[in-house]
Amino acid sequence: MSIQLEYQHGTDVGVLRGCPNPYAADLLAIGGDHSVEVLQIGEDSCSVLASFNIGTRVTALAWSPRSTSPSQVDAWFLELVAAGEDLNLRLLAKTPDDASESVFVFGGGLSGHRRRVNDLTWCGGFGEDSYRYLASVSDDKILLFWDLLPASEGDMLSPSPSPAAPSRALSPSSRPQPVAFAAPYAHPLHSVASHPSTSKELVVSDAQGSVFVVDWRVDPADEDPEERYRGLSIAQLVDPRALADARTGMPTVWGGSVAWQQQDLNIVGAAYGSRWSIWDMRKLQGGKPVATGQGFMHGTHRFRWCPTSPNLFALSPLSPLDDATIHIHNTAYTQSGPRALALRPRPHRIRDFDWIGADGSAASASALSGRAGGAYPRLAAAVGRTVLVVVVGPDEAGA
Repeated sequence: MSIQLEYQHGTDVGVLRGCPNPYAADLLAIGGDHSVEVLQIGEDSCSVLASFNIGTRVTALAWSPRSTSPSQVDAWFLELVAAGEDLNLRLLAKTPDDASESVFVFGGGLSGHRRRVNDLTWCGGFGEDSYRYLASVSDDKILLFWDLLPASEGDMLSPSPSPAAPSRALSPSSRPQPVAFAAPYAHPLHSVASHPSTSKELVVSDAQGSVFVVDWRVDPADEDPEERYRGLSIAQLVDPRALADARTGMPTVWGGSVAWQQQDLNIVGAAYGSRWSIWDMRKLQGGKPVATGQGFMHGTHRFRWCPTSPNLFALSPLSPLDDATIHIHNTAYTQSGPRALALRPRPHRIRDFDWIGADGSAASASALSGRAGGAYPRLAAAVGRTVLVVVVGPDEAGA
């Protein structure tokens, strides 16, 4: 392991997300006490592309599928959504021609969530309307689907933006207020994930050891304008131990972070309490996982699949009793235990982390496509006010 670079933010960094888009893999969004910054991560330096002042602590971030990086195109475009502690959602956008960042506030008051928003995802895959639909989950036990361009307003944007020339977002003054559809659940919801190969399914995790595969949208060919969403759970994946502990009242269920492997639509991973689980939807077995293992003893916070190496996933600790350490697991060697990336000793702790891609070089492009000969995977971790970018070498990857 080697720490490639460090970035100092003005406040504690509570949330960070790497951009999963192939044309923006070197972008990283970080959320602090009152702002969201977008960083372009190079090999030995980083630059700030945008700083959005939102006036409240950030609780969740999600990248739009049409975001692009300056390393790939000249007419780059930044678009993401941030959730704040004030329960409002904010659509953030910027292009190189904009004099200032665009911030569009929605979802507050009676139209949105009543408690903390824990996670967000765009849920349109990479189709023509990939940037139109958003999903959010909260402690209020509600999964909300947002139509960011309701009714005929969807025609106000180009329906199929090219990566080389993305369409510009509507200005906040001309954009209509999004329309929300609610799907209630029995327990607080902790995370939600989408997959680039489907525009109809999501995976949602609750606080009690269950992961739901949700068919959220009717077939566009059969779409009834009065019934665009349905929010049906078509499968339930369970961690038997976490579910049993929750049902018996044992206070041992923490986390609930779910992730969908981007290379395989059938593979889902999640972390509950001190354990992680992986499900293969080709082998449901009553919803039981095909593989489980030990995470952090005092609770696991995040489960993240590596976007370039499908066998790798990483976990971060939930409790301040653990060091600022990330565990790297290889699904090909689950019995051998994880490789530990010790970033900082106690009392430092990891608030959030994510995998990030490489820059726009030829070697990095090879790594992004998963071909041999590219750079090693990288992680970004938030430790206090510092964002650390770490190279995961062959020793940590178990190669």
